[in-house]
Amino acid sequence: MSNVSGGLATGWLIISGLSFLCSLLLNAALLYVVVAKIVPLIGDLAKKLNDLTDKVNKVTDKVDGITTTAKNTVDTVSAKTANMLTTAEVASVEVAKKINAASTVLTTVLIAVKAYSALKELKTTSVPKAENAATSK
Repeated sequence: MSNVSGGLATGWLIISGLSFLCSLLLNAALLYVVVAKIVPLIGDLAKKLNDLTDKVNKVTDKVDGITTTAKNTVDTVSAKTANMLTTAEVASVEVAKKINAASTVLTTVLIAVKAYSALKELKTTSVPKAENAATSK
């Protein structure tokens, strides 16, 4: 083997050149694979990601609709419950008034019955004994 200027053997220069050429070819092949295979996969992945985003947005819209419907239902039930409670409160006030009136009437009747009983008992016990003796003969 002969020496080239600088003291390197010609064989080493040839092997180094071939290695460089192989490395260059392998890098070009790798670049081709990346461009030819991976870039379309990235494009396909971007399309699928956009489709998925659209689907998520549609689901979000549906959930918003369901939430709105549920809120309206809760508001309606709340209003009806409040109305029922107001109606029950009014009814209970009316019942209390009627019970109060009935209580007053019953108290008056009870007092009248007691007064009548007391007067009747007073009348039977207050008749003089002399009159009782004259009427019994």
